[in-house]
Amino acid sequence: MDRVLSLSSLLRIGVLLGLVAMIPIHASCAADGAAAVPSDPDSGTPPEAGSGADAASDAPSDDDGAVAHPCAEVDWCPVATGVDPVYTLTAVWGSGAHDVWAVGSGGTAVHWAGDAWSPVTTGTTSTLLGVWGSGPNDVWAVATAWEIFHSTGASSGGFSLVPEVAPWPTGARLYTVWGTSASDVRVGGAPARVYTPEDGEYVGTFNHWRKAIADGGVGWQPISSELSNLTILGMWGSSSDDVWIVGDNSLAVPAGTAGTVVHVRSMGEDGGAPSFDLVDGQSVARLEAIWGSSARDVWAVGVGGRIRRYSEGARRFAIVDSPVTADLHAVWGTGPNDVWAVGAEGTILHFDGVAWTVSSTGLGSGQEVNLTGIWGSGPNDVWAVGGNVALHFTGTKSRAGASK
Repeated sequence: MDRVLSLSSLLRIGVLLGLVAMIPIHASCAADGAAAVPSDPDSGTPPEAGSGADAASDAPSDDDGAVAHPCAEVDWCPVATGVDPVYTLTAVWGSGAHDVWAVGSGGTAVHWAGDAWSPVTTGTTSTLLGVWGSGPNDVWAVATAWEIFHSTGASSGGFSLVPEVAPWPTGARLYTVWGTSASDVRVGGAPARVYTPEDGEYVGTFNHWRKAIADGGVGWQPISSELSNLTILGMWGSSSDDVWIVGDNSLAVPAGTAGTVVHVRSMGEDGGAPSFDLVDGQSVARLEAIWGSSARDVWAVGVGGRIRRYSEGARRFAIVDSPVTADLHAVWGTGPNDVWAVGAEGTILHFDGVAWTVSSTGLGSGQEVNLTGIWGSGPNDVWAVGGNVALHFTGTKSRAGASK
C-alpha cells in the first residue's frame, strides 16, 4: 500500500547529541589526511580513521618528511578544514563560491564562506554520506542510520534532524540526496521494510523516498518500484521526470548486478509506481555515482576506474577509456567538455571533451586520501573532499597528466 507517511503516524528517531568541535582555519597551501570510506555499500563498517595534520607554508611536508607540491605548480591545492583526522569527509555541495557544505563521518559538517572552513552543528554521530540543496537556505543531508537533516542556511546554527521521520528499520542506510527544487527532494539508500506504527501493518520495501507535505509538516513518500532490492548509491536528473539512478542490485532474487543503472522517465501520481527503464551500464562491477551535463549526456563512474557515458538515443552506456584503475566514487562537471571524477588514492580525473587525464594535486607522498565527493560553482571553482582534506581547483596550473 503506497501512502504519504504523516507526522501523526511516524516514530521519532533518537539521535546522539553532540557538537562537532572544530576550529575554523583559513586556507593554507596544503593539508593531509588518510581516511577511507568503505567501498562496499552494504558494509555496516563505519569509515576508517586515518592519520593526518594540517600542513603549512610554501613547502609543506607530512609526518614522514615528504614534501608536498607547492600550490602554484599543481591544479588542486589542499585547504585546511579543521576536521579532526579521525573523521573523514564524504560529500560536498554548494549554492555558490561562498556557500559550500561538506559532510562526513562522526556527524561532521563544515561550511566554506569564501575564506575559511568552519564547523557546523549536526547533533548526530552518524556518518553523513550525502548533501544537496535547492539554495543557500535549503540544504539537506542524509546519514547511515536513515536520518535526514535540514539546514536553513549557514547563519541558522547548523543542521536539524527532520522530526518524526518515518519508522526506518534499524541498520538501514541512506547514501544520497538530490532534487530539482525545494519542493522536490529525494533520498535513496539501502532497501527498508516499512510498517505503520499504529497496527504494525507492512507497507512495503522501499529504497527511494520523496519529500511530501503531510499534516502541515514535512513527510516522506515512499516511491514504489519493482527495483526495491536495489541499494541506491547515486542520483541525478535533468528534471523531476528525467532521473538517473545507479546502485547495487547484486543481492536481488533472482540475482541482479552490482552495476545497475535505472532511468526514471516519469514519476507516478500520488506515490504510484514510476515509469522506468533498466539501462545497460556495461558493468558487472559497482557504479557509484552519476551526473549529466544534460538529458542527452550522462556519465557514470565506479569500481576499478570504470567510466561510462550515455548519449541520447543509445540503448546502453558506452565504455570510455580510463587512465586509472583506482575506484572512482564521484563525478561532476559544468558541461560536456568539462567533467571531473574523483576516487581512491587521491585520484582526480578531468575530461576536456576529448579524453580523460589525471589532474595534479598538492598532496605529498603518503597523503593519497580516498576522495569521495566533488562539486563546483563553475569551471575554475571546484572542490573535492576525502579524509579530513578539501582540495580546491581554481584553474589549471600544471601540464595535463602531471603526477599527484
